[in-house]
Amino acid sequence: MKVFKLMQYLMDTGDPEQLSTLTEVVQFLAMTRAFGDFYLKCPELSSAPFKSKVPYITSEPSITTVYMDGSEKYVILASDGLWDVMTAQEAVHIVDKFGTTQLYSAQSLFFSTASAALIHAALEKIAHRDGLMMHELMAMPQGPVRRRFHDDITCTVVYINHQQTVLKTADHSEQENAPVA
Repeated sequence: MKVFKLMQYLMDTGDPEQLSTLTEVVQFLAMTRAFGDFYLKCPELSSAPFKSKVPYITSEPSITTVYMDGSEKYVILASDGLWDVMTAQEAVHIVDKFGTTQLYSAQSLFFSTASAALIHAALEKIAHRDGLMMHELMAMPQGPVRRRFHDDITCTVVYINHQQTVLKTADHSEQENAPVA
């Protein structure tokens, strides 16, 4: 959202050179902070048309404090490649149902992590949206061709107090010998 406010400011002030370059960046970048994309952060790693205006983005974090009440089970950290095609509630549903028969049919692949299940669900939605079969989407070579269909998807699910939950479900003898992190 900050990028779009900056674009509006540049349109209002009438600096066509800055607006033109920023528009080129916004066409493929939807955030102001990022891992990677060093050519948009460091002049020595950049080239035309970006080099003269770097940095566009930063790796300095924007920190938000969220107070937890102890009922939280996990946190889903994901790139816009996931959130562009899936709501937070859909992601929560997939993680909550991960590993149960309620989520996947016998024909579906088995996923070893909730993150893999989220990415697969996002790719299924993308294939369906674009009128493709999942195997057609996955057969596309990674890179420019496939990028026309979807953004990169990065996702991890961080379980909160997972070790504590495992210890509570173990029998008494396992609890005494269980490693504590």
